[in-house]
Amino acid sequence: MVSRFQKKTTRYYPLNISSKESRIIDFVRRPTAGNIIILLIKKNHCTFSELQESVGKRYSTVLWHVSRLLESGIISSTNRSATRLNEIYQLKSRSLVIKTLRKIKSDK
Repeated sequence: MVSRFQKKTTRYYPLNISSKESRIIDFVRRPTAGNIIILLIKKNHCTFSELQESVGKRYSTVLWHVSRLLESGIISSTNRSATRLNEIYQLKSRSLVIKTLRKIKSDK
């Protein structure tokens, strides 16, 4: 068991979970961020408008989650535009995210 401290919280993970995987797990636990990640697994890439429509949250809420996912390196964006609505987002490492989700599913 290994502990990782993240913003006022200590989480414990099995030794076979890397720090990148634990970061993915932390985001998947959050409903909105988790929905964004699942959508990007299913569709490979989405515009900000598609993400917002799919998760059914306000612009500012989706922007907050997308910004955190970008900062953490879980997602990336292309076609940077003056407005976020036309930016295209995708998972940086789709295979790592899928592998991590399978790993936590099999641990349950």
